[in-house]
Amino acid sequence: MSDTFLVVGEALTDCVIRGDSVTETPGGSPLNVAIGIGRLGHDVVLAARVGPDSRGQVITQHVLDSGVALIDEVSGLPRTSTRECDHCRGWLCVLRV
Repeated sequence: MSDTFLVVGEALTDCVIRGDSVTETPGGSPLNVAIGIGRLGHDVVLAARVGPDSRGQVITQHVLDSGVALIDEVSGLPRTSTRECDHCRGWLCVLRV
């Protein structure tokens, strides 16, 4: 019998703004932890919710492609949460929530 990890927390879209360009990527610390565990070959379930919008669909596919299972009610929010970063200087970003 193998152990299954349960990761509980946020899954969101990181929006990095550099000049006139915006790059969107799946993010959130719990999502990143779950993906790391899944990519190491362990069974893992992510208990997070996203919206039924395109950002939520991208997050859902990214998680599933990384070998992570999702809770049944994954699309239980009206829209997917985002975080914006518009003051990037090297590795340091100031986030607007």
